[in-house]
Amino acid sequence: MSTFARNTPSNTGVRGSAATHRRPRPSPTLALPRPLPWESPLTRMWVGTKIICLAILTTLLVLLPKWPTVAAVGVCLLVAAVVGRVPISARPRLPSWIWAGFIGGMIGAAIGGGALIFVRAFLVMVEVILGSLLLVWTTPIERIAPALRTLLHPLTWFRAPVDEWVMAASFALRGLSTVRDQMQAVFDAVRLRWTDDGPMMTFRGQLKLIVDMTTATLSASSRRADDTGRAMTMRGGIPPVERDRVRFRWPDIIGLVLVLAATVISVIFRSGVPWQ
Repeated sequence: MSTFARNTPSNTGVRGSAATHRRPRPSPTLALPRPLPWESPLTRMWVGTKIICLAILTTLLVLLPKWPTVAAVGVCLLVAAVVGRVPISARPRLPSWIWAGFIGGMIGAAIGGGALIFVRAFLVMVEVILGSLLLVWTTPIERIAPALRTLLHPLTWFRAPVDEWVMAASFALRGLSTVRDQMQAVFDAVRLRWTDDGPMMTFRGQLKLIVDMTTATLSASSRRADDTGRAMTMRGGIPPVERDRVRFRWPDIIGLVLVLAATVISVIFRSGVPWQ
């Protein structure tokens, strides 16, 4: 009886079909970052201090995109990543077409004699993105808007619409979770419909798939945002954003000193390096 059960066509057919028609695993997709679940000296910093440090470093990279600036900002970001206990697994996984574009651009820049300029521009882009990711990894979304209101409060002396700006930023930050959920839902739907022909898609087909996924995500997010706006209107309007209390501790002081040191180094060596 057991021999007959082992040799039945149904069992062998199921195993054979599962082995021959196994679906390939799709490539990893990009996802929005989330705050890290553990505490670190970087999470104990006041949110306004982190925003100020990020603004200073980004301004340095924009105004002085030289090698000393890139090195100084890179050291600051690496120190922040180590202090913030950011694991390597938290880094975003880039798709293969981004690396292919980088290699192609590097080859073209090397042929034209601008390889160093291309590498420097790429490092500037990476550092700007890494700084933004560090802010998101170590800061809850709901704490950014009150800190922004505190930092922008002096502009109210010039009758600037600070409250409207902060409310718009607050709703945009809160909407990131909606976009993240919709992106995950769309990616899951694509995985379920992924067939054997998926990896063999042409470049035009992949572009069409990306456009369709982006359109579906934005459409679903817009509908949810519209529903949220109606619900808040029925409850009495938009609640005001409270100001965050300024709290300077030792991590804030050390972070500001490190950023100011990077600024001084960048300004001093802005024209003293012959190969920049």
